Amino acid sequence: DKILENFKFIEEGLDLKLGKDFGSGYPSDPNTVLWLKNNLDYIFGYPRLIRFSWSTCEKILEEKAAGCKWLDDEKENHGVDIRKFLKGKKKHRMEDDEAIINDMEDLNGPKRETWIRDLIGLKIVESL
Repeated sequence: DKILENFKFIEEGLDLKLGKDFGSGYPSDPNTVLWLKNNLDYIFGYPRLIRFSWSTCEKILEEKAAGCKWLDDEKENHGVDIRKFLKGKKKHRMEDDEAIINDMEDLNGPKRETWIRDLIGLKIVESL
């Protein structure tokens, strides 16, 4: 692919050191897998070009690179799921308006009709 043929590593000096015989770049390509195995840095893994999340890369990193434990790994699954705060019973605007109206016991008759019309923006043709 043209992008990989013309690719230049951001990291200084890697063009000369690593070469560009990485095949198509996909983990199912034997040339890519061979490049990954032959160009692994024990500490840093791979240059930015590589998708560390691909299972092929993860496996090679686990087997041949230095291990690493992040502080966040210890806290995993101990937090509160933020989606809990976003859930709730959906209300229609009319339900909110009815609750307000029910709280206003002193509004009756034509006065109530005008108040309701103004509150919810309806044009009431007939009297309630």
